Amino acid sequence: LSGGDIVVKFGEVSERVAIVHSLLVKSGDLSSSQVDGIFLEGTRKAIKEFQLSGVGRVTYDGEFSFRTVSALLAGADGPVFSNQERQRRHEGTKKLCQKIAYGSSVVRDDVEAVTELQNVLDELGFSLSVDGELGRETRGEVIEFQAQMGLMTDGVVGRKTLRYLLAQYYAASYEVNSE
Repeated sequence: LSGGDIVVKFGEVSERVAIVHSLLVKSGDLSSSQVDGIFLEGTRKAIKEFQLSGVGRVTYDGEFSFRTVSALLAGADGPVFSNQERQRRHEGTKKLCQKIAYGSSVVRDDVEAVTELQNVLDELGFSLSVDGELGRETRGEVIEFQAQMGLMTDGVVGRKTLRYLLAQYYAASYEVNSE
């Protein structure tokens, strides 16, 4: 999706909009007859309905922010993506999406979230053991990732690092296995 705050712009026609449309259908905020891959007023209204539902700490603005999309992904049950690789990546990052959606500032002692983080780093080519502990090895790889992205290199897995990490992780599925 995107490492920035706004993922999709009003008027955009893309697969990303179609994916968010399908998430809005799953959340009950959009009719399946409205899924067309175009971000127009009907989509904005559905996003506002979702944002008003109080899921996560999303801003009521009708925009596709990374936090809103993360809240949609965190709450989605069942298949979200028709592409199997993208679906696998989604299923492996639900806890991290929840961290973004609910405004949790840092991944620390949550073994499931740390394991997801380690799996994501591993699949992005960083060398580390997947053990569910945010130890020296994992922090070192987080610092390396932060350096590559031009972020502050502190080894802390906060919201900004998570946004960039998940953006790179999902983008890799488009490079490896595009539809």
